[in-house]
Amino acid sequence: MQERISIQLKERGEAQVVERGKWSIVEGTGEAQDLVRLGVIKVRKAANVVLVEPRTLVGSFLSPTTHIQISPKRPEFLAILKRASNRWRRYAPVSDERLVGRLESYVGLGRKFRDLLLDLTNEGAPWSYSRKVFATSMPNGRILFNKSVAKLHSRGISHRVIVSTQEKRHEHRLASVLQTVLRAVESTEPVAAQDKSEATFLIDVLGQALEYVTEGEASQILTELRFDFPDRPVLQSVAEFSLAVLGGDEPYRISQQVGRGVAEFVDMEKLWEDAVAEIARAHGPSPALSYRLHPLRGAQLTLMTDGGPRLDPDIVAYEGATANIVIDAKYSLATAADAGDVYQISSYVSRMGASVGILAYVAPGELTGSHLIGTLENGAKVLFWSLGADVFDTLDGAMYDMLFR
Repeated sequence: MQERISIQLKERGEAQVVERGKWSIVEGTGEAQDLVRLGVIKVRKAANVVLVEPRTLVGSFLSPTTHIQISPKRPEFLAILKRASNRWRRYAPVSDERLVGRLESYVGLGRKFRDLLLDLTNEGAPWSYSRKVFATSMPNGRILFNKSVAKLHSRGISHRVIVSTQEKRHEHRLASVLQTVLRAVESTEPVAAQDKSEATFLIDVLGQALEYVTEGEASQILTELRFDFPDRPVLQSVAEFSLAVLGGDEPYRISQQVGRGVAEFVDMEKLWEDAVAEIARAHGPSPALSYRLHPLRGAQLTLMTDGGPRLDPDIVAYEGATANIVIDAKYSLATAADAGDVYQISSYVSRMGASVGILAYVAPGELTGSHLIGTLENGAKVLFWSLGADVFDTLDGAMYDMLFR
C-alpha cells in the first residue's frame, strides 16, 4: 500500500519541502491543483523539489494519498474570533447573502431532509467489515493453524482453535448524527409536523440513536463518513446537505470534497471580517446603525462617478440609507496603517460620503490600540485599529472611547 504524503504547516508560516516525485502523485489526482485554486496552499517548483506554502486557511485535507494539516498560529485567538463571529451572526441582517449562501439551494429544509433520509433508507445504512480473531471450540471462519498451535495446542488445549472472521459492522453513530441534523434543521426554519415525524421514523429505521452528539461532533463524523464511503452517492448527498445545515451560518468554513479526499478549512480572512463587524456593532456609537458585510459587492458603484474600479468595502454601517462608517478588515499584524490601505479607505469614505473610515488590523500582542490617522478634506475621520484578544470579550464603555474617540 502506498504511503500517504504528510505535510504539516503553520498558518502563514514557512513552506515545507516535498520531493518532486511524491508531489507528482498528488498532482496526478488533480487534488494539488484544486487545493491551490481553493487558496489552501501555494506551490513553487524547483529542480527536484516542490515548496508547499500555507495561506490564510487553517484546517486539514485528507485523501488516500495526501494529508495536509495547517495549524493556526494562535489557537486561542481562533476560538475567540469564532465566538465573536457567532455573536455577529445572531445580530446580522437576514439579507446578508453570505449568511444564507450555502443553504439557498435547499428550499424547504425539512422536506428535503426527509426525502434524503428516504433515499438513504433505500440505499441502506453504511456498513463495513471488521476482522475479528478469537479462540473457539466451534470454528466458524478461517482457522489460523499456526496461531492455534503456538498459543493453544502447545499448552495442551486441543479442543479449541483460533479463527479469523469478517464481521459486518453498521455505522452505529449515524442515527445520533442525523438526530442532531434534524434539530439543526428545526432551528433554521419551521418544519412541518408530518415531515418531522417521517424524518424521525426514517432515522429510527437507519439505526438507534444511542447518544447525544453535538453539532461539532456531527460535522466531524459526517466528514469521516464522506471519506470512508466514497462509493455511496446517497450517503454523500446526505452528508453534504447535513454539513451545509450544521455550518450554513458559518461562511468562513470550507467543507467540500476535493478529488478523493475531504477539505475542512476555516478562512481566517472571512472569520476576521465577521469578528471586526461584531466589534464595531457591539462598541459602535449608536444602536440605530445597521452593519452589513460587503453590501456593495455585485453593485455597480464605481470609484469615480463615470467609471473606475468598483467599490467593495468589507463592512459598512448605515443610518437609514446613508453610509456612516466604512471599515476595511485587514487580517494582518500591524502597529501602523499601510499607506496603500489608507488611500483605499479614504477613497471609499469620500465616494460614499461617510463620516468615519476605519482600518482594522490584528494586534501583534494581546492588547488593543487605536489612533486617528487623519482628517479628510470633507471632515471625515480615518482611524487605525489594532485589535487584540482583550477587545472581543469586553463590553465596557472604555473600549468605545478607545475605538471611536
